[in-house]
This record gives sequence, structure tokens and C-alpha cells, in this order.
Amino acid sequence: MKKLILMFAALSLLLTPALAAEDSGSKIPEDQAKEAPAPLTEAQYNAMLKRLGKENDCIFLRTIDSWTALDRTHLILYAPSRNRPYLLEIGPSVNNIMFEDTLALYTKTGENLCPYGRSGLLLRDERLFIRGIAKITREEAQQLKAYKKAKKDKK
Repeated sequence: MKKLILMFAALSLLLTPALAAEDSGSKIPEDQAKEAPAPLTEAQYNAMLKRLGKENDCIFLRTIDSWTALDRTHLILYAPSRNRPYLLEIGPSVNNIMFEDTLALYTKTGENLCPYGRSGLLLRDERLFIRGIAKITREEAQQLKAYKKAKKDKK
């Protein structure tokens, strides 16, 4: 089970979210069961990444429920539920983020995680900076995961 640690100045919270149905292997209710979305094309993927530099969305730290690592520099954070995903670009890139089950988020400027200011992620002994945050739809999050899976399967 993945863990999420939220840190505000001197206050630390440990969050252990319930895994999504697709992660835990539990059955999806029939009314929510849909055909898996088609993966993004390379052009659609690049267009989505360009949004990260243009949009300055922020996430209220206390609402972050869970996260999914897409690759060495991109994450999907879900806040306040898995129906509200945000795409994050982090830097520098790290190899082990795909295999981590604990992630710490910090901010020194308030209770929002933003791509500007003094917010970021801590992964073991590495400090990661947030380069961009963009609010995406649930379908776009599923398409991003499908794109990354298809790209991984080609290798």
C-alpha cells in the first residue's frame, strides 16, 4: 500500500490512502466499468506536457488522497479523490520513484502545493522540485497511464 507524507513547516502528517480498484485488484462496480481509454498519441502527450509550463494550478495539501508515478519526472496526484487528478512534473528526474511506496510533500508558504514558491517532494534523501502542476480530467489520467504502459510494452 502506498503511503503519502504531508509536511507543513513543523507539522507532519502520515496519510495511508486506500488503493484504487485498478491497483488493488478488486472488482469495479458495473455502473463504473467502462472500456479502457485509448492511449494518447505522441502529439497529444506532448501537448499535455506543454500545459505544465503554462498552468499554475495548486493543490490543497490536506486533500491529497493518493499518487501514481508515470515515469522519472511525472506523477499523477489525486486530490481530494481519484476523480480529481493533477499532473505534476518534478525535477531533477529520479530513477527509483516508480518503485517507492512512500512520498513526502512539503511546503513552507502555506497549505498549498504549488509549482512556484517553496513547495516540493522528498524521496528518501533527495529533494525534488515541482516544475509544473496541471489539473487534468479522470479520462486524461487514464489515457496517460495507458500511454505509458503502451510505451513500456513496446520496449
